[in-house]
Amino acid sequence: MHRGLTASALVALLVFAAVGCNRNPEHAKQRYMASGERHFQKGEFEKATIQFRNALQIDPRFAEGYFRLGLAYLQQQRWPEAFAALTQATAIDPDRLDAHFRLAELYLTAHDFENAEKEATLILEREPNNAPAYQVLAASMMGRQKTSDALDAFKKITQILPKDPLAYTNEALIEIGLRHLPDAENLLYKAVEIDPLYSAGYVNLANFYRMQQNPRQAEMVLEQAIERNPDGTVIYLTLADLLYHEQKKEAAEDVIRRLRARQPNSTETAKSIGDFYLQEKEVERAQAEYRRALPLSPKDLSIQSGLVEIYLTLGKAQEAKALNDQILRRTPEDVTARLAQARVLLLEGKQEEALSQLRQQVSDAPDSPTAHYFLGMANWQNNNFGEADRELQDALKLDPDMLPALYRLTQLHLSQGQNDVAAEYGSRAVRLQPDDLTARMLLGTAFLQENNFALAREQFSLAQHISPDNPEILLDTGLSYAGEGNEQMAEKEFEAVLQLDPKHTDALEQLVDLWSKSNQRSIAIARVKQHLAAFPDNADAYLMLGSLYLQNEDYDEAKPALDKAIQLNPQLVTAYLDLGRVNEKQKHPDAAIAEYEKALTIQPNFPPLCALLGNLYLDKGDLANARMYYEQALAADPNFAIAAGNLAWVYARQNSNLQTALRLAQHANQLMPEMDSISDTLAWVRYKTGDSAAALPLLQECVQKSPQSSLYHYHLGMVLIASGDKSNGREQLQAALRLKLDQEDAAEARRALTELQ
Repeated sequence: MHRGLTASALVALLVFAAVGCNRNPEHAKQRYMASGERHFQKGEFEKATIQFRNALQIDPRFAEGYFRLGLAYLQQQRWPEAFAALTQATAIDPDRLDAHFRLAELYLTAHDFENAEKEATLILEREPNNAPAYQVLAASMMGRQKTSDALDAFKKITQILPKDPLAYTNEALIEIGLRHLPDAENLLYKAVEIDPLYSAGYVNLANFYRMQQNPRQAEMVLEQAIERNPDGTVIYLTLADLLYHEQKKEAAEDVIRRLRARQPNSTETAKSIGDFYLQEKEVERAQAEYRRALPLSPKDLSIQSGLVEIYLTLGKAQEAKALNDQILRRTPEDVTARLAQARVLLLEGKQEEALSQLRQQVSDAPDSPTAHYFLGMANWQNNNFGEADRELQDALKLDPDMLPALYRLTQLHLSQGQNDVAAEYGSRAVRLQPDDLTARMLLGTAFLQENNFALAREQFSLAQHISPDNPEILLDTGLSYAGEGNEQMAEKEFEAVLQLDPKHTDALEQLVDLWSKSNQRSIAIARVKQHLAAFPDNADAYLMLGSLYLQNEDYDEAKPALDKAIQLNPQLVTAYLDLGRVNEKQKHPDAAIAEYEKALTIQPNFPPLCALLGNLYLDKGDLANARMYYEQALAADPNFAIAAGNLAWVYARQNSNLQTALRLAQHANQLMPEMDSISDTLAWVRYKTGDSAAALPLLQECVQKSPQSSLYHYHLGMVLIASGDKSNGREQLQAALRLKLDQEDAAEARRALTELQ
């Protein structure tokens, strides 16, 4: 049997290896570097990392090794390690400007704008004409709200790159933000003069005029662009979009016909037109355009896949499945089609089956960013947020330019309240695609949720340049003004939304909220009534009207408005809740309970609503139903402290399940130790279980905090008597009776006082 090397042979081998390495360490170092570079070029970044580190073990003062190691870490999104490696590279060789530039980008990503500016400045001191460094400098200055300085940096880029139309466009965007509109206009014209085939330049110029509410000038720019660049597909589609939003649908169709006639045999053009119709929610026309593309390229599976994607996007599971099955019969191993198969299962609500298929896809194709992406999305849909995050990050590691993964990671972290992380991903998306509307809006939303209102508006302003007639941008801009207390500007933006889309309920709701907070509910009521005169079938508007009357304590007016909202939309949970509140205010507890129970049928197992119903039944003395609803609330959320405390109270009143009551009260007290009513419940349950010593300090604290509570005095009195302190116990019971203890407890207090005599 082979037993491996003997000890002496192993020692000899190690000595030989050491001698060999010592003889030519430079050769070994270069060999490791070359191997690492080969892995890097293949996208095998972890293997590259190992080889670069091997080289650095031989030469710890090797700046190039640290630089390449930093790049490998960047590709793996291992930001701290990348930062450390690049910092070491600059420490060893301060003239490594490429390392300084990567550090500047890292600082920018982390929103450390001051250090990003320092790194960019250092580069520019040594290379005054380094345009990428000026880009970083400008972005960092924008982050620090030094807009004028940022503009100077962009101007410098145009001086360095006078023939680059993108440089003029970037400068123009800053001028727009500063409201230097004539200067911005001149720069945008300069961009298309430099390159008459620069389609994006014409689109930017047209959008500039759309922002200025000058659609006619925008049309003229785009028509001129078509004359100069008759094959610029995006120009035709931008013009069609402009005409659609001006309600000139026939003119828009004429533009599409011209594009078709110009490029009748272009599959890509047909697909672009299909995407345009999809954006305009003209689904049948989108499908028709994709079908027109099929005979042009009958073997092009991307067209069929595009149709499948349309169906999936629209939630049409049956159509997507039928077409996708055809693709799978032709190419059973097609990764996109197999992923689509799993996505169909997600649409059908078969989450576990979909997850199983997607996990298999990731196992079969571990290098597929798309597979990781959709597995992440499936996990998100299944509320597995940690796994969703990991899979989406894996997708990005495999494809750092995957915009959808950046979008979803931004949204995922926004939903988790991790706004700083969301802003990092949003910033990456913006840097990757500066003219992408979704990227700008997501980054703006991240800043908005961070309460960084100025930076949020900056992103929304740039988004508006991309999509001038988009009401959602104006809505978010209004929210930024509202967030910083500028009600006048917020109102202006919300009104602008309603000018673009008079049916926009969210904008109306924001206006109503503004007026309500400033005690101008009469203005809000009048405006909602005006809206309902134009749109009498808007259930949400009736809900707003009813809520306004409820706030005004005008219950007779609130009830019919809320009834009308429910009539128009029986699934409107908030309307039932408001009706319940109206009935509570009018002292109709049974009617309130009926409304809340209707709401619960629409949104079952909603813990706060279950607890609310439990409270109403408790107030009625119906302990059985109160107990049922508290138990239902805890089944949905075991950490709902109010429900746990109240259920413990019910058990104590029933003198049943006292050990369970003690466990519930202790848990509630751990979750909300500052809440006196829960401390009182815990003390009373301890008293019921015979542990008066543990109950006493809790009740003494409750009475000290709330000396007007008859219940706390009553409980303290009973505990003191049980502890043998009859004198102080008598005083507490007498105080409880003076403070109007409820009937049942008052009878028990009198009985205890009688027994003391």
